[in-house]
Amino acid sequence: MDLTITLADMARGLGASLVGVATVERFDGAPHAHHPAELLPGAKAVMTFGIRILDRVMEWPDLLKGSPFYPESKRAEALRLCLYEKSGYQILNDHLNTVALRLATHLEETGYPSLFFPRPTPAFRRSMPTCRPCSPSDTPRSERAWASSVSTTWS
Repeated sequence: MDLTITLADMARGLGASLVGVATVERFDGAPHAHHPAELLPGAKAVMTFGIRILDRVMEWPDLLKGSPFYPESKRAEALRLCLYEKSGYQILNDHLNTVALRLATHLEETGYPSLFFPRPTPAFRRSMPTCRPCSPSDTPRSERAWASSVSTTWS
């Protein structure tokens, strides 16, 4: 079976909702030090994938209005921290990192050098204010319905 199909099936089997593969030529013109071939000499392809965020998690600002347990002054912050940042960010990004590591490990075990970039932690994002994308609010809502993708490169 073709390696690309095998990896895409493996990613989906590990929980990826969306999978894409591109040849490294797709990145011609990338900024210096960001082309896959500069990161992994001999790279041939790049895979990106994402995990769908549950619809109701994306509607977190509207939840628990009028709750006797969450005063309005604290409700939005509590939901952002407990629901969105956990269910819509941390858990999904941890899972994306696990999928990427499993794919990269599989590639290396079958003789293909590989590299992946883990999803950044919130602390990293706060410390790198010029790093894009830095905030989920920077992305239109329709695109935020997918956890940010992780890329795996192989040669």
